[in-house]
Amino acid sequence: MQSGNRKRKPLTDAQKAAIAKARETNRLRKEANEQRMTELEAEVAALREHAKGFPVDGGHAYQVISDLSQPGKEPSLKIGEDLYQTPSLNDASMDPWEHLKTDPDKYYYRGLNVRAVNLDRKKLLGYEVVPGQENPYGDLILARMPVEKREQREAQKKARCEQMTRSTTESFHQEAAKQGVKTFEE
Repeated sequence: MQSGNRKRKPLTDAQKAAIAKARETNRLRKEANEQRMTELEAEVAALREHAKGFPVDGGHAYQVISDLSQPGKEPSLKIGEDLYQTPSLNDASMDPWEHLKTDPDKYYYRGLNVRAVNLDRKKLLGYEVVPGQENPYGDLILARMPVEKREQREAQKKARCEQMTRSTTESFHQEAAKQGVKTFEE
């Protein structure tokens, strides 16, 4: 049976009306979307014009706070001293454990996941949980390690990394010599 030779049944009046209604609804939606896009473009242009002249380099910023997804909500440009400072996670006001870090020169502090497996592994590496914590902060708890021990571990990791790099290079040159191939360093 060939579908190209079949004739379609004529549409009923109800079907024609439903198609016409759907087309009209789509046309109205398209017009509304185009109008909203025009409004949004005008709002963005106004915000850009308003923000001209404000410094945006060297740590300065301006912040546009707007919820354009809600029709009728006015976008606003807020400028304040706090926006001119680069936020830092090292800032004491951002640290929930600042009051527990009593000896920053003697200990290296770090948040650890509270899972028992993780805490046991970190204790083997030299960390100890800082006393005086009633509850973990989310799934983290503050731990510390003596600075000397941390520096020693970092030196060991660096030496191991350098040794692996040397070993790889040496094995490459040895394999190339076996194959009779010159390397770029020869």
